[in-house]
Amino acid sequence: MSSDNRTFEHFVIFTAFGESCSIAKKLKDEGKDVILAMVDDLKHVDSEEGPEEHKRRMENYDGVVEKMSAEKAIRELASVKDKDSYFLYFDLNCLYRFAEQALKLGFKYGNFPAKEDYAMESDRDKAKEIVKKYYPDLKIAPVFDFSKIEEAMKFLEEDKGGFFALKGNSDGAKTVVPLMEDSEICKSKLRECLEKGKSDYESKGFILETRIPSPMEYTPQAVFMDGELVFMDVDIENKPIGSGNIGYQVGAAQTLVCPVEERSQLARIAFPPFVHALAKKHVGIFTIDASILEDRRDGSRYFGEFCFNRFGYDSLYAEIAMSRSASGFFEDIVNGINPLIRDYGVAVRIFNLPVKAPYLYKNDDLKDMGIDCKTYEGLWPFDMKDVDGLKMTTGYSTDACVATGWGVDPHHAESMAYDNAEQYGLLNAYFRPKEDMRGEYKTSIHERFEIVRHMKESHQGVVAG
Repeated sequence: MSSDNRTFEHFVIFTAFGESCSIAKKLKDEGKDVILAMVDDLKHVDSEEGPEEHKRRMENYDGVVEKMSAEKAIRELASVKDKDSYFLYFDLNCLYRFAEQALKLGFKYGNFPAKEDYAMESDRDKAKEIVKKYYPDLKIAPVFDFSKIEEAMKFLEEDKGGFFALKGNSDGAKTVVPLMEDSEICKSKLRECLEKGKSDYESKGFILETRIPSPMEYTPQAVFMDGELVFMDVDIENKPIGSGNIGYQVGAAQTLVCPVEERSQLARIAFPPFVHALAKKHVGIFTIDASILEDRRDGSRYFGEFCFNRFGYDSLYAEIAMSRSASGFFEDIVNGINPLIRDYGVAVRIFNLPVKAPYLYKNDDLKDMGIDCKTYEGLWPFDMKDVDGLKMTTGYSTDACVATGWGVDPHHAESMAYDNAEQYGLLNAYFRPKEDMRGEYKTSIHERFEIVRHMKESHQGVVAG
């Protein structure tokens, strides 16, 4: 990096639920001045919690890095003179209220999600209208709205051979995506969930979204700085907790990330002119991804969901592993430099599972447990506090840690990530096995990587200029 490139000594990391706590720790370990600004009152991010959940959430990273409430951090930032020496990071776009205040104070280095970014990601109907208007290569799966359970039951009874996902509009209504390839078994599962969650689903209505059986899902991402493209990559995740992609979804149990060429077929499909125009409206770092669901039966590509102006998890940890350092990742983006100096990154989620099924547990079912790590190299703990020099979990989350690795090919990256995962010392920690990541079942990361490998480099269908 040349001497003309901007570096930062001060980092303020804003979080509500802890996704970026480990990034704050990495930055501190690199010698940076770091404040972890944690939202105290979740009403500021359109959420809520009980007293015990709040206690454990606010204990996260106690004694590990310097902390203060996000509300106080904004007040203190108002008195900062040299604002250009600060990098501000907001890990989710629900933090837009704090990001907008920071922009008004004159900060310009970091990512600054806006209310519109949050709305475009959370409003399913709006997102689909965007896709219909600006994404000619992606299809929209039909969606059916309901307010009463009886209406949905009748619809499922009359439907012939369809596959659906159940999504409620209230916070308490669970998203249910049956993974079986028998239509009637899937419908039976949906009926069971509708009956059990009747009050939650009917409180604000719900949808049945047409689902592709065993889709090949992959998520391209584009990252901009002050409206100029810096890099593109693609994230391939195993979302269910169980080997072979069975069981309930946990967000990202295993993740593979690799770069995408700007003039490739995949970039043309995932990032039409609309994306570049939208980026021009944003100050600082702007990120966008749109997951693509490819139907193995005929090759049709369907829109999945957006992430507007926030990095994905656990892909961000894999991306930082592909860069020179945590601070270097953000600094390179600010300077318009592609930070991905390595070919492949892998992230593996490590879980602290309760005795009860995770969808039934309460916070008091997860106890404080000691963490015995000789090194945190390649490890990104979600749930951790320091008690008199002993690292422990808080019991706030079943997500305990993420292990990352990098390499010249996926296998090398996987091996490093799993070597790092073995260093995480938590009793009864669970993660999906390495062999499962290399598996060749229908929806495996290996099979999906074969689909995107050509698309991420090919110029097929790309018009010059």
